[in-house]
Amino acid sequence: MNHKPNKFFLLSPLLCLMSLPLFSHWAKGQDPSSPFIPIGNAIIDNFKLGPNCGVYCAMAALRALGLEAPYGVLVSPQYVSSLEGSSMADLILAVKDHGAFPLPLRGLTPSGLVALETPCILHVRRDGTTEAHAHWVLFLGMEDGKAKLFNPPHGEELLPLAELLYLWDGQGIAVFSQKPSQTISWKVKIVQILDSVQMLALAFLGICLGFLPWPQRLPLSTYSGFGLRLGLVTLLCLLLQLPFSQASLQDQWKLYASISLAREKQSFDSISAMELQNRLNDPQMVLVDARIASNFQVIHLPGAYSLPIDCGPGMVRTVANQIGNKTIVVYCQSDGCDWSEVIAKSLSLRGVGPIHIYRGGIEEWTTLQLPLVRP
Repeated sequence: MNHKPNKFFLLSPLLCLMSLPLFSHWAKGQDPSSPFIPIGNAIIDNFKLGPNCGVYCAMAALRALGLEAPYGVLVSPQYVSSLEGSSMADLILAVKDHGAFPLPLRGLTPSGLVALETPCILHVRRDGTTEAHAHWVLFLGMEDGKAKLFNPPHGEELLPLAELLYLWDGQGIAVFSQKPSQTISWKVKIVQILDSVQMLALAFLGICLGFLPWPQRLPLSTYSGFGLRLGLVTLLCLLLQLPFSQASLQDQWKLYASISLAREKQSFDSISAMELQNRLNDPQMVLVDARIASNFQVIHLPGAYSLPIDCGPGMVRTVANQIGNKTIVVYCQSDGCDWSEVIAKSLSLRGVGPIHIYRGGIEEWTTLQLPLVRP
């Protein structure tokens, strides 16, 4: 029995396609060339690896608004309540006690984040190799289509939105110089609702397309016909959402690939001290020191570059782009130090390599009395 398609279903795809551009401004957020809030690259001269990333972000947010907070006061137990660092409640209190107005937010989307138009402290993973969200960064706006972040202890860096979405859990503390009005909260909610409406519109479009009259060789009543319809509709919706997406197709592809790699257990080939010594002058090899920067400044292997364990994703990406397809050898302090594994995995996520690890590190190199650089 043949059923004539309902006129509503025939018109719905056209209506959905016409409505999607209405959401493009909200989905993209501010224009990529919109001004960001400059705070300078140095908040404090001597950053140290530790649990103070949250108070550094609070300090930077206050400074961006023209307020000051003494570092010695911010690192008190009142604002750093555990050995792991500051909680959201700690940072809210720190901001409030120094003249600003915090607005805690959960479930933020990038569009909602940009709509705030004020510094926002974000709860993130330190890098793509860890599962735990145990780090804080400060969002300062958009520049060149990327999120401008202050990432302690490394200063400001630009991060593609696709990578920020992978690292961020959607929680944040917006920091205002004046008490935020209800209008701001509603503005963020409306922007995020419109993001959801865009996705619902695409889903509805897919359903409508699924019920359109198709060639008889693709009947909806058979598994093969239903499966092929579903695949074609899914592909069409994917292509339609790209112009309104937060990230380019290339960035999304890299993101999906990096997530897969991050969840895999990776092993890296070892290289011996003698083999490494013979290749020190090889222009196709790059030597990477994974220790903290202060240790690198005291002593390191000849020709090594510093990519410290506490570096941010922006720094890893910059180094990865410079290295390209050269062979990478990562080392740390000794055989018992796993920082070289962490840095090797961070570089691997960016698609560079091949990557090897010199597991003996500085200790074995020193014992063998091989050449070292002592600045």
